[in-house]
Amino acid sequence: MRHDDDRDDDELSHANAVETLEDVMHAIPAAETADARADLAAQLIELGRDFEWQDDHDRAMGCYAQAAGLFRDIGEVGSEADALGMLGRAAEGAGQPERAVASLEQALVLHRAAGDRAGEGADLGNLANALVSLGHAAEAIQRYEEARSLHVAVGDRDAEASDLGNLGSLYHEQGDLARAVDHHQRAAALMREVGDHAREAVTLRSLGETLAARQEWEDALAALERALTLHTRLDARDEIVLDLRAVAFVHMQREAWAEAVNLLEQALALANEEGDHPAEADVLGELGPAYAESGQVERGLACLEAAAALAETIGDTEGQAIHEMNRAVVLRDQNDPEGARAAITAALERLEAIDSPFAEQAHALAATLPPVE
Repeated sequence: MRHDDDRDDDELSHANAVETLEDVMHAIPAAETADARADLAAQLIELGRDFEWQDDHDRAMGCYAQAAGLFRDIGEVGSEADALGMLGRAAEGAGQPERAVASLEQALVLHRAAGDRAGEGADLGNLANALVSLGHAAEAIQRYEEARSLHVAVGDRDAEASDLGNLGSLYHEQGDLARAVDHHQRAAALMREVGDHAREAVTLRSLGETLAARQEWEDALAALERALTLHTRLDARDEIVLDLRAVAFVHMQREAWAEAVNLLEQALALANEEGDHPAEADVLGELGPAYAESGQVERGLACLEAAAALAETIGDTEGQAIHEMNRAVVLRDQNDPEGARAAITAALERLEAIDSPFAEQAHALAATLPPVE
């Protein structure tokens, strides 16, 4: 949980970085020697990293682009490639995958020309991330596999583990669950070997979710419980919330409603302690149907109303509408078509106002209600 003094420190750090950037930019025209320009480029790289960490992606990209130009001017091909790779990574983080692809493809050519296999592997992995954002799954898989081969060749086991995990997630999205399980298992094992227990735990959760999609319930629960155990040891409270929700989902699929409710109540308490309102709204939205299915309908409806209200408070219009849709389902199943119709009408108005793809689902749900007499 972030405190006011953390935000104050961040604002001061950002202001200092902006001031330093202005000084560097003013110094560039007077930098006539290669050493002077290389030094300014190095400063720009460090500033770019600072801005990236502070989520100021525009300034980060500007720093990396300027640094790449300076390195190009003095013929430092490897450093130019590194700067372009960083620019691509920052562009992906800023939600600009097309720009990311363009920068990373340039970086890839230069790293290959320089014989920098580690840099080439990083470019391929980041390029795959951008391709995923663009919906180019087949090409992304190819790039991840190329990156993994390079990382194996240079002995970068951390990067290899990331490639395997990314491939597992992508295969899951593509519906190739058997390959997804295999890649997640290999990634988790490698992360355990290198001692990266934080990433191991996240990968185990992904493995559990894939096993659940295959309806291999016991194996799914085993993987998710291992993830929960690791995150508990690490005191990674936001991840614990996600683990509890994932385990609860498996119990809901098995119609073990009491177990699901118990886990979700634990997740809700933890999200509340952390002040994580988006997570709190999500958990309330899951508790609603779980309580309703367990026979506690009024409590379930209260959870869904609270979820919608909290989503509205944090500005999540789509989430608010989804909670209203779920409330409509409960009301419909309780033979309250008028209450259900009011809930789905409110949800539809919100979804159509933001041109949400969930509007189609809302229309389909409305069609399941009896006609107005």
